[in-house]
Amino acid sequence: MATYLTRERFQSLPRPKTQDVYVEEWDVTAHVRGLSAGIAMDIIAAAGNGNPDDILKVPGLITRIVMDAVVDEDGRRLFVGTDFDELDGKPIQELMPLAMAAIDMTNFGETKDAKTKNSGTGPSAGSSSG
Repeated sequence: MATYLTRERFQSLPRPKTQDVYVEEWDVTAHVRGLSAGIAMDIIAAAGNGNPDDILKVPGLITRIVMDAVVDEDGRRLFVGTDFDELDGKPIQELMPLAMAAIDMTNFGETKDAKTKNSGTGPSAGSSSG
């Protein structure tokens, strides 16, 4: 018999996996999760020609990624809408480790094996297979 999704069942689903990311300039470690559907779709739209560097051309997108992906110990977003301007004013080198971890954790329809095959390179030094 099929198990159907209910609101209660949805709310009890496990929290998304997180990755700890150290931000040297802030001297803190942050919990980062993969991106929500809305932000992920914005990235896909921004990188329409397949060049991931195109996300840097969309004003505020890196900040939105960080706001979406940095979570507390319970998996709740750490930043709220009123934090946008202050966070957006931070140097990009402070935000990029958080944004890149979130992007890396987001599966955009490819498996890790497919990404490795398509890139023509294997895992880089210091990487782990999780």
